[in-house]
Amino acid sequence: MDHDCKAENEVRLPPSSTSSIPSRIAQLTKSDAWLSAACAAVVLLGILATWPFFEMGFNDDWHYVYIALQVAKTGLLTYTGCSTMVGIQAFWAALWIKCFGFSFTLVRASTLPFVVGCSVLLYYLLLAARLRRRFAVFGTVTFMLSPLMVPLEASFLTDLPGLFFLLLCLLSYQRLIDADARSKYLIWSTVLFMSGLAGGTIRQIIWIVPFLMFPLLARERQRRTGLLWILWITGFICAAALAYWFHFQPYVATLPGLNPLAVSALRSRLWPIVPALVFLNVTTLTIEVMALMFPLLVLGLPLKNTRLPRNLLVFAWVSFGLVVVLSAMLSQLRPMQLFTGNVLSKWGLLPADIPGPKPVVLPYFVQLIIGLCAAWLSMILGVTFFRKLSGARSLVRSIPSSFIGPYILFSILYLGALTPLSLTWNVFDRYMVPVLPLITILVLKTVQNAGIRDLSIAATVSMCVMITFGVFTTHDYFARSRARLDAVTRVMAAGTSRDQISGGFEFDGWTELLAAGHANDPGITNPPGSYISMTNRTYPTPDPFWFWPYAPSVNPEFVLSLSPVRGLRDSAFAPVSYRTWMPPFSGSILIQQADHSSHTVSAHPSR
Repeated sequence: MDHDCKAENEVRLPPSSTSSIPSRIAQLTKSDAWLSAACAAVVLLGILATWPFFEMGFNDDWHYVYIALQVAKTGLLTYTGCSTMVGIQAFWAALWIKCFGFSFTLVRASTLPFVVGCSVLLYYLLLAARLRRRFAVFGTVTFMLSPLMVPLEASFLTDLPGLFFLLLCLLSYQRLIDADARSKYLIWSTVLFMSGLAGGTIRQIIWIVPFLMFPLLARERQRRTGLLWILWITGFICAAALAYWFHFQPYVATLPGLNPLAVSALRSRLWPIVPALVFLNVTTLTIEVMALMFPLLVLGLPLKNTRLPRNLLVFAWVSFGLVVVLSAMLSQLRPMQLFTGNVLSKWGLLPADIPGPKPVVLPYFVQLIIGLCAAWLSMILGVTFFRKLSGARSLVRSIPSSFIGPYILFSILYLGALTPLSLTWNVFDRYMVPVLPLITILVLKTVQNAGIRDLSIAATVSMCVMITFGVFTTHDYFARSRARLDAVTRVMAAGTSRDQISGGFEFDGWTELLAAGHANDPGITNPPGSYISMTNRTYPTPDPFWFWPYAPSVNPEFVLSLSPVRGLRDSAFAPVSYRTWMPPFSGSILIQQADHSSHTVSAHPSR
């Protein structure tokens, strides 16, 4: 019997007790330290392979980069039309800026310590869940290098720092459960309190975690609970004070309300469109999550002979059929695809960063095959979990004697908080990041408890394919971004000012921040009158770019695009070519110019 099997047998709990024996995390060895470091190194190599070196924002992170830059200059948090507090993340990046100078690449690099921390913490939490080391390594690498995570790890978005503090809270909870000395009890209580409070300044939802954990810990320990209740009350007061302060800060955008199209549909005979889109968004998000977990689900292939309930099969296939039909019927309102189309989409990443159609790298039939296979494997593991292994009862018994119980409670509350967003049609796949580690743990525990002890070739190949897709699509987005930046540089070198160039979503956003200090977001209500209505604005094309109303400082004389845009003419600047790793393996950025012979007034730019 190898060392891994011995360690697993030593910590296996009897059916009558779940808390009398310490979790496996209390028995960490040097091998675990090396394995966690190896996981982090592999993740860093994957990020480096995307070559994320360019001086422009990525997705929404230009908001947060600007906030960090202002903190470095003034020491104060200055918001820009985002709805996230940012907090400690901005001060962390500001420290890097003060030490090394400002650049977008440097600020993005400040996220890498959080990436390393997430890799190490997730590995340790998988061990704490009593998983075998090979499964812990497999789960860590699969999650951290999934197509959803790679672009987030290479950016300055708030998802990774928020996830780091969430995982640190979970680890602290488990160490408190295992603590057998007063010094450890004091240390991990403080770490839990500080990590929960710090994480909430980045993504406010993290504040829920210590609020759940401290009462559960007090109930579990029965003694030494005074400190726990003091920290619980102090944390609640601090979180409430910070939330109150944030609410009244200038240029903070509130979350979007109902989509105007949804409101008009509810008021007319087209009201069935709204529940149809809600069903489509929620279902496709579920399908995307299953697809992201595909390499882990493949581990359950030996259970393929599991008999699935007829009702479950009928429900699954009817749901799939409805998704396909609705995505075809509503393709004018939301692109026809099985994924949500935010970070991960049929175009690779971010469908609307620049005008013009992008090449499809994940065709619909490929999405359909992946979704069907992932759904079938998910049903097999789900039946195994709930019917054969009494997984639900064991999880109930684990509350609060394991971090998994509080994690499940947090995930339920978090998903409940996301539910209203389905009515806005703004349910983004990256919002699922906080719950994906829990899904990873539950899938791997189900596989291990079913008697599967080794990694299969099919699972390993699936992991490599998923990692390759994530790295390649992220690399291609960065390559196109560098080409955009090169095109903008050529135009500016000829004497054109920045505000006369539309260089895509991130470039225009940064232009607006440099000019006005905040984006023109309709969610900004403080100070009053900050939002400028763009209803009667004149654009140089009848198909204006969706972001232009958010950037009134941009008066596009030159527009970068992937294909000719109506109302614009070719400029004297040659297209800028770039190479990609995914089909069609090359592309070019067109530099078009406004045709002043005809201007078009448009109030509703399309995304």
